[in-house]
Amino acid sequence: MSVIAAALVAPVAVLAPASAEAAEPCSNSIQVIGLAGSGDLANNRAAPFLGPTLQSFFDNLKASFAGTSTFIEPHGIDYQDIGFPDFLSKSLYTGSFEDGVTKTTQYLASRCKSETYVLAGYSQGADAMMAVYDRMTLAQKNRVVGVALFGDPNFNPKASPLDEGTYYMRPAGHGIFGTRPVPTADFQAKARSYCLVNDVICNSTLTNPIQVVKCAAALRTVLGRCLGEPRPAPTSPGCLCVL
Repeated sequence: MSVIAAALVAPVAVLAPASAEAAEPCSNSIQVIGLAGSGDLANNRAAPFLGPTLQSFFDNLKASFAGTSTFIEPHGIDYQDIGFPDFLSKSLYTGSFEDGVTKTTQYLASRCKSETYVLAGYSQGADAMMAVYDRMTLAQKNRVVGVALFGDPNFNPKASPLDEGTYYMRPAGHGIFGTRPVPTADFQAKARSYCLVNDVICNSTLTNPIQVVKCAAALRTVLGRCLGEPRPAPTSPGCLCVL
C-alpha cells in the first residue's frame, strides 16, 4: 500500500480546472474506483459500493494522507457481483465480469480528462479491473496513479515486485483461474497485487471443477476476505486446493 500511496502525491499538483463540458462536475480529489468481490454487495448494495475489503483499503489509504493536501474520495461500481457458488459457472461469471468492466469503462469515459484515479479490485473485481486497465487508451492509463488488486483469481506468484503478501511463490500457487502474464514495468511501478497464503482464490492449486466443489467449504471461508488475519488450511477430506 505504501507504493500506491507514494504514487498519489505527485499528480495532485497538476490537476486541471474543471471542464464546463463534463457530464458531471469534475473532482479535484483522487478517486478510488472500486470493483467489489464476488457477492460483496449482496448484503449492502449501497454507496459507495466498495464492499468490506475495498472499504478497508480506502479507509487506510485516506488515513495515510490525513493532514496533507491530497484528497481522496471513493467510487465503487454497482455491478452484478455474483456470489458463491454462481461464480463457478463460466457463463454466469463471464456475464458478471463483463458487467463490471462495461460499467467501469462507461463511468471513466463520462469523467473529466483532468481527473486522476486509483483502480482497486477484490477477487472477481480484481480480475475485471485488470481488464478495464488493459482496454484503456494510453491517455487514460496516464491518469491512473495507482492500482491495488486483492485476491486476484489470475494471481501470478512470480510477478515481483508487483506481488505483496504471504502467498506461496511456487508455480502451483497461482490464481484459481490461471496465471496472469507479468505486466509491464510502467504498470508495476504504480501497482500492487496482494495475496495471502491459504486464500484459494489467488494462491490455489485447483486443477479441475471437481476439486473446486470439494473445496466449497474453504472457498466460503475466504471469499469476500483478503485483508486480515491469516486463516488455517481447511480440513475437509480430499481438499487439496490450499498449499
